Amino acid sequence: MNTIYISDDQRQLLIDLLDRELLSLQKEIMHTDTYDYRQFLKERERALDRLLHHLQTQARAGSNSQSSIEPTAPPREYQL
Repeated sequence: MNTIYISDDQRQLLIDLLDRELLSLQKEIMHTDTYDYRQFLKERERALDRLLHHLQTQARAGSNSQSSIEPTAPPREYQL
């Protein structure tokens, strides 16, 4: 498994981007009529939420060194 090391500034940037993406994704979920696509979006939302929680936990722990992120399985692709 690969590990990605990021600085505190990069971690904060990722937190900000994930927050913004989650808000956008929640709106998209509310406006989606197709059940399968909605489920795909909800899976993506859960994955983003887990990553956000991981990064926020590291930020609260006061990690002054580089953070590490270990990627999980690649996301499924959705066919429209």
